[in-house]
Order: sequence, then C-alpha cells, then structure tokens
Amino acid sequence: MELDVTMPILATLRHLFMAPNSVGNGRKRGRVKKWAKRSTRCTKNECNKIAEQVEMCLATKQLAREYEIRRQESIEDGREFLKDFVRYYFREYVDHIRIISTLTFEEIKMIGNEQDQAYGVQQCRRLFNALVLSDQVGHLLWCELRKGRHDFRILLESKYGSESSFNSFD
Repeated sequence: MELDVTMPILATLRHLFMAPNSVGNGRKRGRVKKWAKRSTRCTKNECNKIAEQVEMCLATKQLAREYEIRRQESIEDGREFLKDFVRYYFREYVDHIRIISTLTFEEIKMIGNEQDQAYGVQQCRRLFNALVLSDQVGHLLWCELRKGRHDFRILLESKYGSESSFNSFD
C-alpha cells in the first residue's frame, strides 16, 4: 500500500489560496469576520515555505520509489545467484528446491561474514525450501559464501556450456 503524503499539503494549499467569500455552499454569506479573513490568506513568505515543503515531499517520494526499484533489482540478483548455486551443486534436485529469499544480493553475501557457523547455516537454510536437502544446501551455501565465491553463473557456463542448457529452474 502506497501512502500519499502530498494530499494533506495540497488540501492545505487549496484552503490557503481560497478567497474568504468563496467558502460555503454558493450562497452569499455577507460580512466575514476579520479573523476568518486573516486565516485564509497567507503571506508570500508563508506560501514560499509551503511550496518548498511540497517540493521536498515530492522529491522524497521520488527517492523512495527509486530506492524500492533498486532494492527489487538487487533482490532479483540475489535470487538469480541462489538459482545458479542450486543449479551448480544440486542439478538433479532443481525441481525439488524452491527459493523463498527476499534478501538482496549484498545481504546474502553478508551471511558469509557470520562467524558462528550454526547461525550462518541457519540463515542460509531460510533462503530455500528444500525438504530433505535443507541442511546440505544451507551448509554448502554458507561455506561458499564464507570463501567469497559468487560466480556460479560462470562456473555453470564452463561446466555445461551455453546458458540454455541449464535454464530449467522454476
């Protein structure tokens, strides 16, 4: 669900720029109190501040969108890395292993920095859904991440030839 933070500010801007007698249901109101006139008008300085706030909100929203797009791309890179890992080490079980990771590629690589082997293997096991093989897959992935190996695509291509011969995942 996307939260639109610009709507309250735009409603405030609309309220500030409305003429005092234009508020209401269309009937002529007669005399408007002085405090009502002052509250519906803004000085040039106030209007500039509000415009700056609107611009900042719009810029923040754009940055959030760009960050989310980059994060989704990195998550896809992480999933591709895990697919290549499974294809390289567990080629015969590709149909039985499902990748459930939502981590980015950088976050997956950071699991290899974990000093505690049991915790690192547990984190690696959470990336896959493999009923019988989860311990083996998790331990082997942690060992490979610990060594710093992230090039399973190249290893696959050298071992099996072109990319089309091992593209049967999912």
